[in-house]
Order: sequence, then structure tokens, then C-alpha cells
Amino acid sequence: MFKYELTGDELQGIANLCLQEQGTLDGVKAEASLAANLLETSPKYSNKYGHDIYSFMRNSGWFSRAPYWMDNGIAGDIPIAAVYDVLVNGHRTLPQYIVEHDCLGDIICVKNNGIAFSKFDRSQYIPDVTVIQNVYGSVYTFYSFPNPHGDPFGYFSKPKEDDNCIYIEL
Repeated sequence: MFKYELTGDELQGIANLCLQEQGTLDGVKAEASLAANLLETSPKYSNKYGHDIYSFMRNSGWFSRAPYWMDNGIAGDIPIAAVYDVLVNGHRTLPQYIVEHDCLGDIICVKNNGIAFSKFDRSQYIPDVTVIQNVYGSVYTFYSFPNPHGDPFGYFSKPKEDDNCIYIEL
């Protein structure tokens, strides 16, 4: 797990994007954690961006309309402090294997043990059971919602033993 050096403007931009993506403080922490997980575990991104998480989030195309939201968001001191804690202090809220999430509009199918259900029925999502398929061709397993209205977060594979993530209550 890497700890990032970020300027005040970079923290502001990342907090703006994370707040726009998830809408709550817990969502901001989860989004920042997921971004770091993606950058650190994907050779596609780490080879291109190294440890420059700001450029990764802004330019990779993974985050919807990132440059706009990073430049025009409204995150205040509390979301900025949350991003600082997650990325600079390294206090992630998600295990490192959590590298996927989608807005419900990008999900085409959700199933529990092969039985489909409405993607809008959040009560049906079961951690480590629900399989999600998105419009981009990804198929992954549900981990959690960072908040009651947030996106479903998930993983492609789960290690046999948990990583050394510092878990923070969501």
C-alpha cells in the first residue's frame, strides 16, 4: 500500500471528484481507496502513471468526466481531510482487491447464485455472492455499498487471506 504526496489543489480536485461520484463522506473515502487500489494493482495504470494518483484519476478515463468534476466540484474541508487521510496517511477503507464499481445505470445484470434480480433492489445484494455484469464487459463480485445510495463496489478475485489494509468503519 502506497502513501501519496499531494498538493492542496490536487487534494481539492480528488475530493471534488470523489464527492461527485459517491455523494457522502463514506463514499469519498471508498472512492479514494478504490482509486489507489486500481493504480497500485493494475499494471495498465501503474506503468503509465507510476504513483501519480492525481493524473491517473484525471486522465485515465476510468472516472466519469473527471477533469470537469475535479475543476468544478464543491468539496469542503471535511471531504478534503478524508481524502488526505486515505491517500496521504494510507488509511484505506477498502481492501486492496476491491477495484471495481459501477453506477446502477452501467449495470446490465445482477445475480445471486445464478438467479437474476432487479439491480435497483439494494436489499438483494449479498457480499461475496452477488455477481454484477456491467455495460463495459466486466463481471465481478459484490463487496459492499459505501453508503445507502452509493454505487456497488466489488472485486474480480479475492485473496485467500486479507491484505494489510487499515479498515475504517464505513
